[in-house]
Amino acid sequence: STLSSSSAASDVYKRQMETEERPYLAAQAWFGSALLALHGVTGEARWLDHAVTVATALESQLLDEALGGFFATVPEPQAVVAPRKPLELNARAAHFLYDLAVLRKQPRLAAMAEDAIRAAATPEAVRREGRVTGELALALETLTAAYVEFSVVSRERDGAAWALFKAARSVHHPRKVLHFEAPGLSLIHI
Repeated sequence: STLSSSSAASDVYKRQMETEERPYLAAQAWFGSALLALHGVTGEARWLDHAVTVATALESQLLDEALGGFFATVPEPQAVVAPRKPLELNARAAHFLYDLAVLRKQPRLAAMAEDAIRAAATPEAVRREGRVTGELALALETLTAAYVEFSVVSRERDGAAWALFKAARSVHHPRKVLHFEAPGLSLIHI
């Protein structure tokens, strides 16, 4: 016997799909990093603008203002226990925020990135996570090692500026930060 669509529609065991519209740290941190990667490859300001929007939402909705670090999701008012602050996702968020701090010349974002590491990377959390601490190691390197900044400083994104951007894009360096910049901002360092 086959199941007809009318009998499937009336199936009493079927549940409605429920979706929740709330942010999750994993999505915010990884999507923010992806937007910065798009900005680095294309040089288009819109990707950087979208990354700023993600960072603003991350701060306003997931930041633990009392202790630092980011919750895995929005704390529910009636919850007895606050959501976790996962080590690896806080490390990814820190990496994203630090890269954004460098690009936007905003020390406040760099401080927020450092606070996320300090809040989530307690000795107990690192022991508990064991070998699953790759994102933490990468974030620590990003926050403590110097970056190599390729700034194409120009009032207009003309042919010469794009030629410099493309030439810099072809140079490999693991901590390279490539972006266009208005004159005068290149003197600010994070």
